[in-house]
Amino acid sequence: MLTIAICDDNLHFADTMRKRIYDLCVKYVPEKVDCRVLGVFTSGVELKEFMKDTPVSILFLDIDMPGMSGFELAKNICDDHQETIIIFVSSLDDFVYSSLEYSPFRFLRKSRLNEELQDCFIKVIDKCTSDNESAVFNTVKGDQVIRFKDIVFIENDANYYVVHTGDGTLYKCRGSLNDAENLLSNHDFFRIQQSYLVNFEQIKTVDGKDVLTKTGERLAISRRCINDFKTAYLKYSRRRF
Repeated sequence: MLTIAICDDNLHFADTMRKRIYDLCVKYVPEKVDCRVLGVFTSGVELKEFMKDTPVSILFLDIDMPGMSGFELAKNICDDHQETIIIFVSSLDDFVYSSLEYSPFRFLRKSRLNEELQDCFIKVIDKCTSDNESAVFNTVKGDQVIRFKDIVFIENDANYYVVHTGDGTLYKCRGSLNDAENLLSNHDFFRIQQSYLVNFEQIKTVDGKDVLTKTGERLAISRRCINDFKTAYLKYSRRRF
């Protein structure tokens, strides 16, 4: 089931968003997908308490709120509810760069909501329905189905390669890193050097010539790859923002 919530201290705006998102659900969510608009929350504290018992798939989140700000709530979600997709909605465009720290799916401007909401909604639903895409990896313990979104990076290991996943599980697989790269060629992965293949979705920040993953690993980008990596990562980022 897909669940959608709106958190904004402006109740009138939040209720308007709820109605518009409900209409978009009717129009664009595939019939086979069970989708529910949970409602609106006017404070981060209220939503944080609600999410202790109820998972939220997609969250439209205001940033500038009294008490717990949208960024504070986003940090909590990144720590405790990693499956939740955050879409920031703000009237303050200056927040767009600060928001990147929390890896949102999109940043919507309230002043451009009429132009931006529908496209954002279509793409986030497409992401949710494709998040279960996976492949069969030939591990040393037998075939293993691994979702693409769960892979943080893949590491070369002599005549094998090791898949590192977000929950810390490692899968040692038969074959070369070239084999893994070919398997993932139509997805958002990039070979940043001889030894590492990284999932763009799992990158927290790019620090000079290093990639910092959401799970805390720092991986070096080779000098030969740096320009191609920046170009590819920029294209990926533009699809999201």
